[in-house]
Amino acid sequence: MTGTAPMSFCGRVRPGCVKWWHIAIERRTILLGVLPTLLGIGALQAQTGLVVRGLVQDEVTRRPLIGVTVAVTTTGAERSTRTDESGAFVFSGLAQGDYSMTARRVGFEPVTQTMRLASDTSITIVLRRLIPLDTVRIQAPPQAIYGVVVTEPDLRPVRGATVQILGTSSGTVSTDSSGRFFYPVRSPGPYMVRARADGLRQQMVSVVVPRHEGVELALTLDSAEAQNTELEVAFSQLSERLVRRDPLSAFVSRTELRAAEGSGIIGALLNARSVTAKALRFTDRACVFVDGTPRPGLSANSISPENVEAVEVYSATSDRSGTLRQRWPMRAPCGDTGMPRVSAAVGGMQSSSDVVLWIAIWMKS
Repeated sequence: MTGTAPMSFCGRVRPGCVKWWHIAIERRTILLGVLPTLLGIGALQAQTGLVVRGLVQDEVTRRPLIGVTVAVTTTGAERSTRTDESGAFVFSGLAQGDYSMTARRVGFEPVTQTMRLASDTSITIVLRRLIPLDTVRIQAPPQAIYGVVVTEPDLRPVRGATVQILGTSSGTVSTDSSGRFFYPVRSPGPYMVRARADGLRQQMVSVVVPRHEGVELALTLDSAEAQNTELEVAFSQLSERLVRRDPLSAFVSRTELRAAEGSGIIGALLNARSVTAKALRFTDRACVFVDGTPRPGLSANSISPENVEAVEVYSATSDRSGTLRQRWPMRAPCGDTGMPRVSAAVGGMQSSSDVVLWIAIWMKS
């Protein structure tokens, strides 16, 4: 990897100066921007470590790229994550030092950069397509979810993978010989997309389909995993809940959860637009599910929002499917939310129609 001397450029992203490098990889040039930000160091960082926030975009369209695998490596240790529907990724708890960062997604040239991390940092990565936009992308009708399913780490297309779309327009499709899939949705809004294939670990992502637009995904399946019957039941029930969603319920995607200010799940939900728009209220207790499994006594705040793909929020009366109440163990306690009590309880559960009772958390896969 080689680089030219950095040039100064002052952008609108935030006050300060932005440095740009042209990184030569495999005799091709990729533009990668690094935007150092000084968000405060000292005692807090000594406890929590440094944070790297990033955004990955298509070089031509400048649209965010979903499902890009981003890895940071230092002294033989590696951490990896995938970009969400806004093309964003986050690494937290990093120590000061030298790191190598790699971003890759099927159909694009990989980018690798070395960096010396001394403070919280924001990074913009621009990936170049190996081939022009295909006809599926060009001719995609409004409100479609489409893309490719590949294996990790070699990015081979997975033929015959099952892609399940969960939301107001639920359905299942299979990938073709090139690993591609296409599913038109009737209504814009939040969806959960799940890809699975025999012998491979499933991947699940939350997306929000804008009105009159499509969403392109790259779903990556890695290490072998035996089929989990209980998880299959949980996804079937999730599909039923999303199809029959009541107005006094909310589905919060990973991107919205990350963007909402707040420490812990409850703080993020209090600031999430899809929750505040419904005027839902939180009281001192809420019954928590994790990946479809009831977790009596668990506080939602014990789970880091960084590890969450999506969250379902329901009042006592808004789960029309009844699946959450049916699965909750009789007389099992709900978990502490850290919020004050706002309504009377019936049998240990809130009965007000606008007070949150059920929180179903789906972890990143």
